[in-house]
Amino acid sequence: MKEVAVNLPKTSTVSGDCADCKPVEIRIYGSRDSETTLLHEHIGAALFAFPVKHRITAVLAPEEIAARNLSALPALEIDGQVFCEGNVPQISVLIRYFEEHYLEHVKLWQLKHLLTPVDMSPGSASTLRYAYAMAKELDSELDVVYAMDSIFEGVRASATGFLSGYNKTMQIELDNFIEGTLFNPEHNGDARHRLTGPKVSSKVIYGFPDAAITGISSHYDLIIIGATGRNATGKTLFGSISTEVSKSARCPVLVVPVNSEFYGFKNLVYACDFNSLNPLNVIKTSAFAKRFGSQIHFIHVGTTLEDPERLELQVANIRKLFGSEQNFDFQHLIGEQVVDQLYDYAVSHRVDALVFVTHQRRFWENLLHRSVTTDAVAGAHLPILVLHLEDTAAE
Repeated sequence: MKEVAVNLPKTSTVSGDCADCKPVEIRIYGSRDSETTLLHEHIGAALFAFPVKHRITAVLAPEEIAARNLSALPALEIDGQVFCEGNVPQISVLIRYFEEHYLEHVKLWQLKHLLTPVDMSPGSASTLRYAYAMAKELDSELDVVYAMDSIFEGVRASATGFLSGYNKTMQIELDNFIEGTLFNPEHNGDARHRLTGPKVSSKVIYGFPDAAITGISSHYDLIIIGATGRNATGKTLFGSISTEVSKSARCPVLVVPVNSEFYGFKNLVYACDFNSLNPLNVIKTSAFAKRFGSQIHFIHVGTTLEDPERLELQVANIRKLFGSEQNFDFQHLIGEQVVDQLYDYAVSHRVDALVFVTHQRRFWENLLHRSVTTDAVAGAHLPILVLHLEDTAAE
């Protein structure tokens, strides 16, 4: 094998989707040759597409290689099992292996720990009922938080005026709100849910709501937050707090319109442009879809001047990631009113939720600030699943 001038890392560590999971141990046996370098590149590309928490070790010492009794180099070992010897697997083969063996590490597949922020308004009560029904469907734990940015909040005054007294007051109010929303028959609740429903925990946190919620977001698999709250006017996309959380959280966010009811997700629309179909977020959406048996509709809204070959390449890349085991559809819609056309499609195809990727800042900000699109979104009554390219570093 030809020797090439490369610097192979002895050990590298990258956090993937599951912060608390044991990292996948990957060992690459070889030398400083082109084939070993290519194996490193293929592993790196596969792990970018499927961001599982992992640790890579490059084994170059002849005595360590000999001790493993390998038949040929380069060789790849994953969690103590030899994956290949004397050849370099295709990236798609490695992606499929990681997906089959480590799908449970992806947050949108796990969905074990859900977070719902509330402001104890009627709007957030409907969001809480939605989150509770979703947690019950998934057999997940649900944490309900109230962010308090002032010690003078609350219906009842504190006798002491100290922060601890206000915390106790607000905790009582929060627990009463949860009780009345979920378990009181007079408020469309059902006390029997205590025995059959998911575990529900509550906590009062401190700070400006968007920052406080973002600060704890990395501990959760999904945040379910209302599109509008106490000061809702019906004219904004999400409401200021929901908007900031959806952009900044360190986990996926599901923004739920007021008075929505949870019925699952049979059809999802992934809103994409030429840059948003990165493998990481496609994998995450795929994991979420598999949990609910969803079909994914990839919708590209563009103009007649766009390069058709680039569109064909998008479809080819999706097929490469999905294989043939999951339903998906790709549509190219012509026009400039992105959200209007997305919702026209959503209505005609009975879509249950939209998927947006926030790392496309220009695309995302257009959605937030164009008045025609904000009115369309506010009135559509569809949940929006928000993904972040930046989640990988924190998850």
